Amino acid sequence: RVLNAADWQCGLMGDEQDQRLSEWAAVMEQLEPWRGRSFRAIPVRLRQRFWHVLSDFYGSAFHRRGWKQTTRLARYERFVQAVAPTRHWTIYLDCMRSYLHDNYDWRESLKSLDTPLTAMVGMQSAMYPAEGQLHIQDLVPHARIERFEQCGHAIPFDAPIRFQRGLGRFLRETADAGLARPRPTVGLSRAA
Repeated sequence: RVLNAADWQCGLMGDEQDQRLSEWAAVMEQLEPWRGRSFRAIPVRLRQRFWHVLSDFYGSAFHRRGWKQTTRLARYERFVQAVAPTRHWTIYLDCMRSYLHDNYDWRESLKSLDTPLTAMVGMQSAMYPAEGQLHIQDLVPHARIERFEQCGHAIPFDAPIRFQRGLGRFLRETADAGLARPRPTVGLSRAA
């Protein structure tokens, strides 16, 4: 579940959710009149505030200091535009809106899952508290939970080798159990 509720306090940003999402809402409200216009038309201070909010959000995905520092570069527009184009800038706004207003809650649907599941949990995740991620085991008893100490939500960045091994193990076990899906064919053939 993304948003906290009376029965769930492990949503996005955990205890800080109200404060963080209210910051998003304020920025979104200021940006909305600029929808349909070029990103460059938005006043510089408002663009800076927008990048600052996104930088903080992306930074919460990481636990490792180096990755956290890298996300701070997103506060500098020239840098961030190299990796986050602004031609269709409102897509960022719409993603933020989705977090705020769409009540994503997959807890009930997880209970009916009968396929293999491995949940990789970053135990120091500031984005989604580990406590909530560990709750997957209660909803899907056959799930394998892999705890990643010293990792945030972005496990492939904080622990790339261990992540790759865990993903490889899951894929092999799934294939061995006959649950693998056929590989899509590509329009290339190999010579025999």
